Formats: sequence, structure tokens, C-alpha cells
Amino acid sequence: MNNILILLLSFIILSCNPAPKIKSVNSNPRCLASQSQCVINNELGQFSVLFNVDKIHGDLPFELSIAYKSVSNDIKFSGFLEGKDMFMGKIPVFFNKLDDESRQSADVLLVDCSEEQMVWRLWITIEIPANHDKELIKKSFFIDFTSSRL
Repeated sequence: MNNILILLLSFIILSCNPAPKIKSVNSNPRCLASQSQCVINNELGQFSVLFNVDKIHGDLPFELSIAYKSVSNDIKFSGFLEGKDMFMGKIPVFFNKLDDESRQSADVLLVDCSEEQMVWRLWITIEIPANHDKELIKKSFFIDFTSSRL
């Protein structure tokens, strides 16, 4: 029985492939060269859409963040990603508040496309309370950016 267990464990260990090495990412958020817009100004404030990598590759996670100067500190972001020219479904983006009160971030993973490059459209909706009412002011915008196959 012990021999079978040792053989099974050896087989499992030897059959595992090592995890692919992920290029180290810089934690300093910045704009992408392929980004259609980096800073969006509207009546709710100024919003910078930033990434923690220089290039987006399918099947490699990255962090997307929004740095903002807004008319309200009580701000909520929601969003989704979709292919600009090719339907890839809608990928929800969930933003989290950070310790830095002027930035929120989301972890994102895109699938690899059959094309060498894929243009993605990121839709972001901003919600802030309207004065002391229960109503919300909503404003949406989008940016486009490119991902590449590995």
C-alpha cells in the first residue's frame, strides 16, 4: 500500500509543470502607450485611468486603477471590458477602495485572442450622491487600449 502511495505521489509531483514566470510588474501606475485617453475631465472631476504594466498581454493579470480629483469623496466606480471590434463578451471590472482616498483599483485578466493584437474598450461608470438626496449622479466614459498575445 505504501509503495502505491509513494508511486502516486511521485507521479503527481513529476507530472506538474512549473508555473510560468510572470514578468515583474512595476507598482507605479501609469498610462499605456496604446491608451486612447489617459485623463478624462467632466463635471464630476478629473479621472486618470492607469495601469501597473507597460503592455497588456492576454492571460497575464494586471492592475487597473483610477486616480481622481472629484467633487465628492463618496464616489463609486463600476465598469466592464469588451472587444472593440470583436465580440469577446463583457468582462466585469470590480473596483476596490485603497488606503489612498483618491484612487481605486481592480485586478484584471484578459483572455488571449486569436489575433496578434486586440483592441479592448473599457467602460467606466462613476456614481456619486446628489447632495443629500438618495438619488445618484451617474456619468460613464470609455477608453480603448491594446493587448498583445504572448
